[in-house]
Amino acid sequence: MFLSDLGIVYNSAEQLFHLNFRGLSFSFQLDSWTEAPKYEPNFAHGLASLQIPHGATVKRMYIYSGNSLQDTKAPAMPLSCFLGNVYAESVDVLRDGTGPSGLRLRLLAAGCGPGLLADAKMRVFERSVYFGDSCQDVLSMLGSPHKVFYKSEDKWDNIQELLGHPVEKPVVLHRSSSPNNTNPFGSTFCFGLQRMIFEVMQNNHIASVTLYGPPRPGAHLRTAELP
Repeated sequence: MFLSDLGIVYNSAEQLFHLNFRGLSFSFQLDSWTEAPKYEPNFAHGLASLQIPHGATVKRMYIYSGNSLQDTKAPAMPLSCFLGNVYAESVDVLRDGTGPSGLRLRLLAAGCGPGLLADAKMRVFERSVYFGDSCQDVLSMLGSPHKVFYKSEDKWDNIQELLGHPVEKPVVLHRSSSPNNTNPFGSTFCFGLQRMIFEVMQNNHIASVTLYGPPRPGAHLRTAELP
């Protein structure tokens, strides 16, 4: 098989050969082969040569739109899939001079008037909630929650690169004696950083993030007066 230099990439960390075409990419794993592939990056006339052993299997296959797999983005969700739901495109932390003050959410919905669903258009709008807002205020801005979603893209190392390292040691959370005793992640570690608490699992993924506001006026005074 002969390819341009841009068509094949070897990842030594994963021991994978990535074979790239326009809109299509294959990944072959080396350790699954009894015979090593023969790869010559400068075979002839600017072409690379890859001789794949018989019986090699594909570990991954990607189908995408565009010229490069690294530059691809997830396509927009079709309007027919919204089914009356509202989706968050992004969530930004609002800050004032003392730290986090609230959240700004960029939301997507399918808005349409009388007529067919084909006439629907994407509606993009923003909503902000702040510390001190009542439950009614939050429900009026965002609506009622209906499901819990989990994601696995965020890691604690990436957060520390962006926000810095916490000074204090983490608090280990078991939840065995708390009202919320359901913990699907096992024991976790809670780090305080810039008025945020990051709950980190043992595999370094983020289990939850809690933002808290500044102390209320007079709260310290009332605490000091307690016997």
